[in-house]
Amino acid sequence: MKPFIALIQAAYEAEDEAEARLIAERLVDNASQDLEPEEGDEVWLNQLVCIDAQQVTPDESVVRLRVARNALIKTRNRRCIDQARELDKLIWQMVHDSLDSDSLAGYDYTAFLDVCEAILVRKENNPNA
Repeated sequence: MKPFIALIQAAYEAEDEAEARLIAERLVDNASQDLEPEEGDEVWLNQLVCIDAQQVTPDESVVRLRVARNALIKTRNRRCIDQARELDKLIWQMVHDSLDSDSLAGYDYTAFLDVCEAILVRKENNPNA
């Protein structure tokens, strides 16, 4: 059998973030009933965003970039992994507030390999390295 990943979005209204998270976790629980965990199937809450927000925060951007980086790595395609490496550099610059500089001084090139290993070898779905 081939592995697949489905990105599903649910739009709903909630009084606050706590209620929104509760609803999201119920959706995850309901979706997981259709999967077979003993075969490695799983569902997880990847991101919870208020769509009423005017701007995307830098932290939210980093989370989205990490999700994109991880998805590119999972393709196992050389060009996609090269792009994932570039995203990883951008993520590092955002986290270290160095977007104004092209310098990657301090960037750990081996950390990207650790993320790849976590995803491809250890089958972790959301390494937040």
